[in-house]
Amino acid sequence: SPTISEEALHQAILQCIQKVVEDKEDILKNLRDVQENIILFSGNQITPQSLEKQIDKLQQEMSALVKI
Repeated sequence: SPTISEEALHQAILQCIQKVVEDKEDILKNLRDVQENIILFSGNQITPQSLEKQIDKLQQEMSALVKI
């Protein structure tokens, strides 16, 4: 981005990565909670493909949050 210095951008990215690493237990707990909810609320419709789609969706949401 022409309005943000490269150094500031690098620092922001590094801070985000450090935050994810620091909060990895919370992130893992949230992912486990999501998995449990998927299993509880999807009944017999659970397939590996449906779980993969949900994981992909969550990864996209996580990427969007990291960008913010």
